[in-house]
Amino acid sequence: MLYSQTTDQKYELRENHALYLTCQNKGGYMPLLDNIKNHEYSFTKLDSQRVLIKVTRKDGEKASAIVKFYPPK
Repeated sequence: MLYSQTTDQKYELRENHALYLTCQNKGGYMPLLDNIKNHEYSFTKLDSQRVLIKVTRKDGEKASAIVKFYPPK
């Protein structure tokens, strides 16, 4: 579960050949990383607000992203 201070919405992180955020109350989605091999991803907590996401794509390429979590207001 992620919280956006900008939109004041809660989001869920999901996977289906792509890691994406979906708005909990209003639908829609925002892709983060795509073309992911099934279940080939990992999460590493960096600190209280940041998580490192590492994935392997279908073509074997390794990719990563850092997602920052904001506490609810």
